[in-house]
Amino acid sequence: MTEETILIKKKLKEEWANLKNESNPPIARRKSATNIIELQHKIEDIDPKFDCIDLSMTIFAEFLPATYKKNTKVKWGTIDKFRGLEGKTLEQLQRLEAIAVQEIHKKLPTEDTDSQKFGMIVSAYTEKLVALYIHFDN
Repeated sequence: MTEETILIKKKLKEEWANLKNESNPPIARRKSATNIIELQHKIEDIDPKFDCIDLSMTIFAEFLPATYKKNTKVKWGTIDKFRGLEGKTLEQLQRLEAIAVQEIHKKLPTEDTDSQKFGMIVSAYTEKLVALYIHFDN
């Protein structure tokens, strides 16, 4: 372990302590969150095996800068044009998802449509609709 790595880890520990300290003003805690992100990027460059914590998935997400975005190594494919059956299939899936959103919103009118809970229920309901659609289509 290099001296630079040791210094960064020490600074990370200090910043985490500042972030966790509820007696610190919110502006100081926001600054600590920003510093943690920067320090994690530095140490990630030095030691790729270092396990960085995604602050957006912690109780400290409220202190993140508005521009925060977790770095990811996931490479998603893209497509420019859908072929005949693909386009029809996608259109049908979107219709079934819209039906699921409408039905779930009727059953849970007070649930925020942007919530993870609502999204998971809609996803499960959509899967059921797709299964029924396939069953009755055959």
